[in-house]
Amino acid sequence: MYDIESGPLGNPSVSSSVGNAPVAHPMAYATMDSIFSQQVAQQAQGQYQEAFQSGAPANLMMADASFSSDSEDELNNPSAFDGSHDELDNYKNHDLEILRDTVEEAVEDVEGMLSLAMTRALTEGDEADLPWGADDSGSIEASCLFETYDWLKRNEESPLDTRNEFFQEVINGVVITVLFGLMHPLEAAQLAHGVATVIGLPLLKELPKKTLVITGMRKTTDVDRGQHVILAAFERFGPIEQAAISPNNRGFGFVRFSKPKSVQRALEKYRVAEIEIQNVSVSIKTLENTTPARE
Repeated sequence: MYDIESGPLGNPSVSSSVGNAPVAHPMAYATMDSIFSQQVAQQAQGQYQEAFQSGAPANLMMADASFSSDSEDELNNPSAFDGSHDELDNYKNHDLEILRDTVEEAVEDVEGMLSLAMTRALTEGDEADLPWGADDSGSIEASCLFETYDWLKRNEESPLDTRNEFFQEVINGVVITVLFGLMHPLEAAQLAHGVATVIGLPLLKELPKKTLVITGMRKTTDVDRGQHVILAAFERFGPIEQAAISPNNRGFGFVRFSKPKSVQRALEKYRVAEIEIQNVSVSIKTLENTTPARE
């Protein structure tokens, strides 16, 4: 479950609201991974929570150092990596560890993908390309979801390996957005979980059915206006966590409610009458998978 409170759309903090409704965001629990010890993971989450409670910004903590080892014996001896000898600390990034742990709890067999994406992002640093052509979390999510549905239209019969290749690219982009502070790690993990759901990857946790995908809106690049009209059209169905459009003039957006029953209310309305945004009838559907991958 996701249960950390968030600030204004795209800007996490202790508490806030969207329209007249409170905003809720997910909570993650750090666990031991292939690089850092349980102690470091727990310390990372504790410091992260303290930062949010105090209103301090997230600490990226990335060092300009290279990874190396003096011998194969050191790699095979965990006790050799302590204090000044632990060169892995040079690449410690608390936000990325929270992202990693949360995605690994939701999607099967993603450890290797995450390790590859994190290694690439941390070693490329400022040379990494920013994905999806947006600079706020809502627009990033909308653009990524648009590209996901667009890819799926062309690859409905694709096997699992092909879908994993696409998901690797998404993970690469998600890691970059967290590293550069464009997304809260829990928002990024939620996006990865959503993409994995849409393309039919095996899941460890089902994605809560709280998100509606919206198509057929008037095309605009004004993301603030787009967010406003979505909120105006859907706030009657229940409290909203996030709403955004894809900024690249595509008429695509999404709205995520605090509770699944709000999605059901909107769908019931849609079955008997049109839902209009800016005097245009739009199409809505739940963010879920409809084309399972072939083995």
